[in-house]
Amino acid sequence: MNVVRKNERKETTAGSGQIKVQQLTAKGAMRMSIVELPPGASTGVSKHAGEESHLVLQGKIWAEQCEDVGVLEVGDSFT
Repeated sequence: MNVVRKNERKETTAGSGQIKVQQLTAKGAMRMSIVELPPGASTGVSKHAGEESHLVLQGKIWAEQCEDVGVLEVGDSFT
């Protein structure tokens, strides 16, 4: 079991410091994070091996992946 206490989370930034990333836990190739984006921010194009799942905790986001696009709101999730 891999436990990370709330006060021990590693925090990094991306997108010229606009995007805040908290690493919740990681084991092998699996990672779980909280990503905070300010209004209008973008994570940009990111290609990598593996899969991702996302859950909107607050606000709304515009998600776009290939021809799949949509507005997601609190409680919505996507992979």
